[in-house]
Amino acid sequence: MEDGYINQFGKTLYETFFQRYSEKLWGIKCNRISIDWVGQRTRGLNIITIIKDTLFKKKDVVSLVDEFSYPKEGIGRISEKLADKINRLGGQVLMESEVIKINHKNRHLESVVVRKKTKEMEVTGDDYISSIALSDLISGLQPKANRNILINNSRLKYRDELQVALFVRRKHITPDTWIYIHPKEIPFMRVMEMDNWSNILSPKGATTLVFEVPCNVGDRIWNLTDKEAIKIVSDSYLSEFNLIKREDIIAGFVHRAEKEYPIYHLNYRSDIDNIKKFLKQFYNLQIIGRNGTFRYNNMDHSIEMGLYAAWNICRKGRKYNIDAVNIEREYLEEKRIENIDDELLEKTSD
Repeated sequence: MEDGYINQFGKTLYETFFQRYSEKLWGIKCNRISIDWVGQRTRGLNIITIIKDTLFKKKDVVSLVDEFSYPKEGIGRISEKLADKINRLGGQVLMESEVIKINHKNRHLESVVVRKKTKEMEVTGDDYISSIALSDLISGLQPKANRNILINNSRLKYRDELQVALFVRRKHITPDTWIYIHPKEIPFMRVMEMDNWSNILSPKGATTLVFEVPCNVGDRIWNLTDKEAIKIVSDSYLSEFNLIKREDIIAGFVHRAEKEYPIYHLNYRSDIDNIKKFLKQFYNLQIIGRNGTFRYNNMDHSIEMGLYAAWNICRKGRKYNIDAVNIEREYLEEKRIENIDDELLEKTSD
């Protein structure tokens, strides 16, 4: 990663922003992270394109999009509507449940064992689409994967985070959806102002600031109480930004997110290639999503993967290549409609 950023942006900009932000996010040195991260997250971006965008607002760099689509009632509406449709059609959605075992035989997945609180149940199916963390999928296989695959799997690591929400008695504190914070002495790496995403996501006359605090499960940050985490974040935001007053803060909330980011360790691609080649033997299994494929997808990419997997089942084959998603050089929301399935999807969403 270090060489990639320096080649694209120069040493000064790397040391000023990219190095500090990246090491804060990942918790490890940049020279221990694959250059693939640079290619994915700064696609088409370099010092020249930054200058051109600043002066001329060019539209041909995917990392510098000025606008994007977002559900007015929040991103959760996508999964809620999917669940509603599944239930209406006679399906079942198991909430607050964890897959703890994946049973297979003769290159065929036969069932999964699901735990809900203290109860376990076995669920069977004809086809399986997995979006759970790739490492959890491999660990849950019964019979177990071979020794080499288990070694590959042991090297897959993730970065976790606390998401601290402050409910503030103000509207549009800034004009931004995201603000990236690179100084390591500030605990959060990014802050989102939800009032700038949709005007109905916060109570009238208020907004919600969501702070992402990178950490690892079990470390000092992760083990903070909710009250401690809210205080650390609010104290830092008040002192460093001086945009609101303490009396503007109505309340706070903390959500702990495990496996938020897959870590691209050096030579990670060899481990992933071996694991995916091993999984291809199961002809009724498809893997999708950021954690499911161990690829830093945005949500549009993950939705596209889900659609491809569903269409593959409907077509009783593997016409749509899930691995090709987020490999090409344009984002999904900027693509033209290229086939009848895309056109049908767009009409349905309307």
